[in-house]
Amino acid sequence: MIMSNVGDGYGSQYHLRWWVNGNQSSLNAHIENAYRTLDLPFIDSIHWVSPMESDGFRELGGMEYFSETGRSDVVNAWTGFWPQSGRPQMWDGWAVVRFKDGTEEILVVEAKANSSEFETPGTGSKGRSRVNILRSLDEAKAFLDVPIDAVWYETYYQFCNRLTALYFLNEQVEVPSRLLMIYFIGDQFPDGRDCPQSQDAWGSLISKMHQAIKLPRDHRYSARVLDVFPIVTLER
Repeated sequence: MIMSNVGDGYGSQYHLRWWVNGNQSSLNAHIENAYRTLDLPFIDSIHWVSPMESDGFRELGGMEYFSETGRSDVVNAWTGFWPQSGRPQMWDGWAVVRFKDGTEEILVVEAKANSSEFETPGTGSKGRSRVNILRSLDEAKAFLDVPIDAVWYETYYQFCNRLTALYFLNEQVEVPSRLLMIYFIGDQFPDGRDCPQSQDAWGSLISKMHQAIKLPRDHRYSARVLDVFPIVTLER
């Protein structure tokens, strides 16, 4: 787990913590609206695991959630799928969606509030770890019908490794899961960095990323990546 520094009134970490702990019903409404476009049972509840104020705003790394819930099979499979040396993938948030028919699925969460954090740098892994990462990225690309020459280990690497983790969960260990991308609208940083002020502005960045990583418009996980766009000015 990692508990990192957070901006005072700005930044994706600050806003996600505020919405999860101070305005969760509104955030859940955004999520439920996204789910309404899918052919799924009605949602009964959304249980947030992280980042919770009662737990020190702890962020989960890798498949840590499954260590805590007794799913050693998932943890063991992940150990073979993704390198365990170095810094693990850190999830901005984690939630469990429970449906009225008794089924449930995982929501792994990434939050963004400015353009620079959207265009993440590439992997810094070396040696055997890098070989294993590239192998797993290529496996996910093949599943999603992404051309083999698409570069997933440089710019936009974070999003690509999140897609790869999503592939692992759904296909390798058969844990129904979705990636929730939270794009905050209207943030303001003290250093004046660019923060999208509309859903269209975020949409342009998202389209640029999809083109760069050669992700097909209607890929196999189109319904497993959910985008929501909360407005941060509603916090004030």
